[in-house]
Amino acid sequence: MDKLRILLADDHKMIRKGLRLLVNEQSDMEVVAEADNGREALFLAQDLHPDVVVMDVSMPELNGLKATEKLKHLCPEIKILTLTRHTDDGYLQLFEIYGLDVSCELAVLSACGSHSGLQVEGEGVFALSRGFLAAGARRVIASQWSVDDASTAVLIGALFDRIAAAENDGRTVSFAAALRDAKRAVRARPDWASPFYWSPFVLTGIR
Repeated sequence: MDKLRILLADDHKMIRKGLRLLVNEQSDMEVVAEADNGREALFLAQDLHPDVVVMDVSMPELNGLKATEKLKHLCPEIKILTLTRHTDDGYLQLFEIYGLDVSCELAVLSACGSHSGLQVEGEGVFALSRGFLAAGARRVIASQWSVDDASTAVLIGALFDRIAAAENDGRTVSFAAALRDAKRAVRARPDWASPFYWSPFVLTGIR
């Protein structure tokens, strides 16, 4: 059986890369080309005649809606799947994070499983933490599994207390040491001595 041939059109390179990995994992699909604007997508679609075009709505030069309208007229046999990030559903998805400008020293993701996700061979784990690093955060602290609310609140509070103390004293902040000491503070409590409570949070990025 022939593979389903797919053209990806999105102006964010990381989103295209993630989509390509997901598509190429399927035995009956393949990405034949990528475009970073609507005009290029229109040209490639007419040249390659893919079975499906995955089209982002907001792209430079020619937006996805106009490109879709033109392509439906020129190549009506091509199926078009339109992507948009403009509807606010209350959830922050990984593909949305890639499009953010997050310029900060530290991003703390205290929600459950923010450092876990789909593992792709040769690429690693596609987790929320990875998205924040790609979006500009110099380092990220995130959790590897579902966490306890009470112990997490104490741990994160202790973490920021140590960061603030170092900054107030004019010392260089060691984020790794601050996280280590915060974990020790949680572990010192008998009811939270189990690694379940203090060990899910890890630091990635610049130490």
